[in-house]
Amino acid sequence: MLEHGGWDHKAMRTTRWGIDGETALRAWAKGKSSMEVACAAAAACVDGEALRKILKDRRVGVRSSVLGNSNCPFEVLAEKASWRGKSDRSYTARREAQSTMRVAVSKMRFEEGFAHLRDGLASEAYDLVFDIKRATDEELAKVVEATFTADGGVAVKAADLIAHRGDISQRGDELLYTLAVHSGGGPALIAGHIARSTENRDALAARLLTLGEKNARVGLNLCRATSLSSEFHETLNAHLLSLGKSGGAAHMENPQAPWRMWEDTSLTVDGASDVLGRALCEMWGDAPEPWSLAASFIDDFSGTVRQMLDMLETFCPRQVA
Repeated sequence: MLEHGGWDHKAMRTTRWGIDGETALRAWAKGKSSMEVACAAAAACVDGEALRKILKDRRVGVRSSVLGNSNCPFEVLAEKASWRGKSDRSYTARREAQSTMRVAVSKMRFEEGFAHLRDGLASEAYDLVFDIKRATDEELAKVVEATFTADGGVAVKAADLIAHRGDISQRGDELLYTLAVHSGGGPALIAGHIARSTENRDALAARLLTLGEKNARVGLNLCRATSLSSEFHETLNAHLLSLGKSGGAAHMENPQAPWRMWEDTSLTVDGASDVLGRALCEMWGDAPEPWSLAASFIDDFSGTVRQMLDMLETFCPRQVA
């Protein structure tokens, strides 16, 4: 019916079921003198092999129609999505392929998307498949050791893709530890994710410290973690000091870090005023006088947090029960 009395390009574009490969190729052959017919055939075709043939058309409109078709083979989309040509034609084709590939991957289960990956694909393909929001911890753990070679010979490690695809702070401890072992960022990268977690992560943090025993960056990243207990922050501080490091302002500003670890710190150091504030809360609560005195002294005071507290207690003795 589409072919009766000449190809009806409007009917081809709107048909609910699409058109088979043989019909699409005939329409494309006839459409070499008609852009509208060729584009309609490319857009409605449901046969991947036929789309490969139509993609040989040099007209950018036809090529874009092929790459905008969700039935286009995944490897073709992945190849064209990585085009680096500088012409408008290359840009248009690349943009269309990337858009279609994103839609195609979003409809796949993680296992299906992973099955499409193979050496030589564009890096965009790996990034899209490893959109970790769609995958469970168990699915990701099964593929974490996989390694591919992307287009151009660049090594692509599944562990790196998972670890860098976004916020994985709420993932399970076992998966995060496995990523710390296998990803390029290692324990320090996963420690950074833990810093954004809202759950208690003492056990995982202890394993990361052991794994990156001589890597101070692991401990420094953990300094910002509010998901770690006060007791662990004391352990963390001792670990950093053993490496000749200090958590500095990041640790002092963390509400979970015990302020008494920093009572010998000069008030001129970044973050020390936060320590002083927590000490005032613990010692005087919301009594206004100590807070007012501290505010008036702090600009000209060069001593330690402990010395400031001793001076304030001289003026505002605490009531000891």
